[in-house]
Formats: sequence, structure tokens, C-alpha cells
Amino acid sequence: MSNIVDDYNPTNGDRIREKIDSELAEIIKCPYDTEPDMCNRKGCYECCLEYLQQPANGTKN
Repeated sequence: MSNIVDDYNPTNGDRIREKIDSELAEIIKCPYDTEPDMCNRKGCYECCLEYLQQPANGTKN
């Protein structure tokens, strides 16, 4: 019988989902890029980190 854990090869998506908020804030596009009036002018890193730590809006698919 094959060991499933030994056969696991993470995808790039898996690696991204494992990142913590501060790591994601360094690499994602500014969430307010299309809505500049929403920007808090703290800098993109701070905007991204603040955005990532807010409750999610909307519904799950």
C-alpha cells in the first residue's frame, strides 16, 4: 500500500495558501488599485496587510 503523505507534491497554489498574511502582503497586488479612493495611503504593504486581515465579504461559491 502506498503512503499518501510520501506521494504528496504541493502545487504553487498550495504554497501560496500556506503563506501568512505578512508574506502575502509583500506579493499581492494592491486591493485598492481599482478603487483609489479606498486607499488609506499607508503604503501598499500596509494596505494589503490591512485588507488581508479584514473579514471576507460576499458569499462562498
